[in-house]
Amino acid sequence: MFKFFVATFAVLSVIAYSSAMPQQQGSSCCIIISNQIKFDTKGSPKQITDADGKQQQGEIQQGSYSFVAPDGQTYTVEWIADENGFQPKGAHIPTIPPPAASA
Repeated sequence: MFKFFVATFAVLSVIAYSSAMPQQQGSSCCIIISNQIKFDTKGSPKQITDADGKQQQGEIQQGSYSFVAPDGQTYTVEWIADENGFQPKGAHIPTIPPPAASA
């Protein structure tokens, strides 16, 4: 579980760092941390409409990270961070079940 937090911290740190830098062409990064943690990300500029309806230059970041858990299994998380927030996906991450169909 500790590796998950380390990997998550690495993801958020790179997002924060790359978001602070002005990007015209986008960005990419690949980091391999000890203990078999791998982090890969790329970003691209995007026009985003803010809450007031104004157009602003933003950036979409997307990527993945993986780590080997104490049980020996490799877990991979694919994610995107955009105007809708940080959205991780992985086979081991619980998801909200769809609403039941009404009769």
